[in-house]
Amino acid sequence: MKMYCLRYFSILLIFAVHLTSCERVIEMPCGDKAGRLYVECFPASGTDTTFVKIVATKPLCKDAQFTALTGLEVDFYVNGVPCRLETCSTGARKSVLYTVCQLTEGDEVSVSVAADGYPSVSSRSVVPGGPSFGLERELLGNNIRHRLSFVSPGDGCKHYYGAKIHGTLTYNSVSWSSGAPEYAVTEIPRDLPLEAYNPSVSFGDDIVGMKTIVTRDVNGGMMAIFEDGGAQYDKLDVFIDVPYLSDRYDFTSLTDTVVRRCHYNVEVFSIAPEAYRFLNPQINYSLLAAGLVPPFMSSGNIDGGYGMLSCMGRSDSGLLKNLDPIP
Repeated sequence: MKMYCLRYFSILLIFAVHLTSCERVIEMPCGDKAGRLYVECFPASGTDTTFVKIVATKPLCKDAQFTALTGLEVDFYVNGVPCRLETCSTGARKSVLYTVCQLTEGDEVSVSVAADGYPSVSSRSVVPGGPSFGLERELLGNNIRHRLSFVSPGDGCKHYYGAKIHGTLTYNSVSWSSGAPEYAVTEIPRDLPLEAYNPSVSFGDDIVGMKTIVTRDVNGGMMAIFEDGGAQYDKLDVFIDVPYLSDRYDFTSLTDTVVRRCHYNVEVFSIAPEAYRFLNPQINYSLLAAGLVPPFMSSGNIDGGYGMLSCMGRSDSGLLKNLDPIP
């Protein structure tokens, strides 16, 4: 306990000295009476669906009026070629669109958005390459633990990653009721909640409140976001647990049999530094409340508005059989 207090006091002292030697001025968007558009989009290679979220924001001015999202026009281009957008959901303040478009490494994605009463916004990004990773799995009670391993490329830079795990329930049925076998296969995607953690996070990381692994909703699904230690690491291991669904015989009779099997696909993404800081802002609420650090503000990389457009490189494990499968 004594050591904990000493280390915490040392950190506070460093922040206090830093703040007495410099001053940071944050310009609040109070001048405009019109709102701005917030756009969020994270395209990735190897994924067939990309979502574009648009939100209407209201300025901080006292007499500002909220303007609904009317006359919305959204353009999505890949290498200068337009992609068709469909509506996923829409409301007075928020709209979510999607496009079915395959992306590969090196593709340039650009998005522009316009709406009545709002300045037009735009941004662009290039799809990076997918990361290399190792994978080990084990069954622990009601969970399957996935151990993702990353080896340092030796360039001395920090690298940022994301991970998703998709489940698919496959029902194989055979019926002999007609005297000859009749086969059918039904596949049902299943969302899997993630519990991710890094066993090597030091006690000091917890003190300064710099979370190095979080879970965020990215491109329509939950993604674990994490970083390596840059020049200070040779290998990074991250554990991700998902619920275990056993293979089983769902139905058997004299003429019919239905077998349920579960398959998994592990996706790992390379993330740009600005996108990682946008998804995982480094905030220490204790120091913020004490006035020792300035409020965090990130307007992203959307020209004329707020939000983030950042492409991700994707690698995946392919479909993996269940642990302890049935024949």
